[in-house]
Amino acid sequence: ISGITLDQKSEINEKIADYVTTFRNEFIDLFLAIDKNLYDAILKKTDTMTDNLSIAIFDNGINLSHDPKFEELISNGIIETKTEIIKVLFSYCGN
Repeated sequence: ISGITLDQKSEINEKIADYVTTFRNEFIDLFLAIDKNLYDAILKKTDTMTDNLSIAIFDNGINLSHDPKFEELISNGIIETKTEIIKVLFSYCGN
């Protein structure tokens, strides 16, 4: 993200972490009652997305204020993760 300080980047990253924690508590953790492997698969997709967002935020060589780059690394990353989670859910066959 161009033109913002390291402290601001850290604040953005913390907000993302807060959102992911809420998502985990209110959605992902429910799958522990169904199947641990299903839970692990969804959690892994979410963790990978979160890691990729953090990398993009703190990489000084990436200009996220450039709309196509933001779309590629942030927007598309979130959309792809949602799609992958839906695929995991719909491919679940039970125990």
